Amino acid sequence: MKALLISMDLMFITRVKEVAQAKGGTVLVVKSEAALESAATELKEEAAGVVLVDLERCPVSLDRLQEIISELPRAAWRIVSFYSHVHVDTAADAKARGLGEVLPRSKFVQLLPQLFGVI
Repeated sequence: MKALLISMDLMFITRVKEVAQAKGGTVLVVKSEAALESAATELKEEAAGVVLVDLERCPVSLDRLQEIISELPRAAWRIVSFYSHVHVDTAADAKARGLGEVLPRSKFVQLLPQLFGVI
């Protein structure tokens, strides 16, 4: 299973990669808008996967992120955004923009192994 992780948090990137590897998946990490645009072009060819968006350490504006993610085949790609529990305004904005499931980071960490096992 292929995953796209949009984050600049090195410790969290390592954690997600470890979980993915344990589940037989791969993670493409995006740390810039240009990298996201390139990755999105490649991922349009993939059958399915998951996009993981770190709303706290996202290298792309939510406006641009919304545009790029909207171009992915939504039936094939599961979008999961996560946020720090103190940034409820960011979570509300992400929900309003349709950036997939929006979860507190603690809940996301709990569900992370399942995300790689489901798709």
